[in-house]
Amino acid sequence: MLRPASYLTDEDFFATLADAPRADGLKPGILAQPLSDEYTFTPAHTVHAVHAVHTSILAAICLREAAELPNHSIGSTRELRRLIAGLNLASAYLAQTAEALAEQAQRGLVDVDAQHADRLGICLALAGHGWQTAAHRLREAHLLLGNQQH
Repeated sequence: MLRPASYLTDEDFFATLADAPRADGLKPGILAQPLSDEYTFTPAHTVHAVHAVHTSILAAICLREAAELPNHSIGSTRELRRLIAGLNLASAYLAQTAEALAEQAQRGLVDVDAQHADRLGICLALAGHGWQTAAHRLREAHLLLGNQQH
């Protein structure tokens, strides 16, 4: 179980899914479509992204709980390096996602006043920076484990 921490929101993410739009009838690969200046991220993409985040959280819950079991073993340095590489990649994507959302917020949102949109942009930019820091540390751990294998 996730320990309470000051950095968590008060909102129950899983409870919000009960009335969230459903991804039914939408193309399963919609998030894999390339994005460009001509191709916009639509509300349908947002629906799929929320459900993808839900699946990712469930995987993270399993991983965290397994790592805390007293008799759990990663198996090998190779497997730990692979896991750290995946966490590094996830952190990098989260960093860049937060940065892109910050830019969007700072350009303005339809239902948010300019002052709040600016503060939102700053918060998201700082979150992106935090994820960059996490990705750097995971990269360093990955390199340290690589040096142990020689």
